[in-house]
Amino acid sequence: MFAPVKCAPGTYCVGGVKSSVIISGDVTAPQDCSAGFFCAEGADNVLGTGPCPKGFYCPTGTYKPFPARNGKYAPIEGLSTDLPAPPGSFTVMDPVNGTIDTSPCPAGYECANWSTYIPLPCAPGSWRSNNLTETLTTEAPIA
Repeated sequence: MFAPVKCAPGTYCVGGVKSSVIISGDVTAPQDCSAGFFCAEGADNVLGTGPCPKGFYCPTGTYKPFPARNGKYAPIEGLSTDLPAPPGSFTVMDPVNGTIDTSPCPAGYECANWSTYIPLPCAPGSWRSNNLTETLTTEAPIA
């Protein structure tokens, strides 16, 4: 006698399945968890265990949400990829709570590129005020 086996993590099974091999579109086989969602062992529907939480992202086939990476953030739930921090801001990965927002680049540093996670000190002879819209260093005023 055989006992039912739960669907593997990262997949969902709509009903009974005949094998553990993923066959896309075949309802008698496990299916990859949908992008933006995560599927713990035994998930039984296309929405899996639930939407990916804020601060994390879930590509197709995710069983445990990934924290947003350095220079990236995830401000809403259900993301399949993390978003790049825009110029003028930065983020640092928080592996426990995820990263849901960016931080403004501090005065005296520049965050001129997308996905900054380490603000760079302004070059000698230049400065940057603490203004989110001012992303590049400018020459220091002559006294």
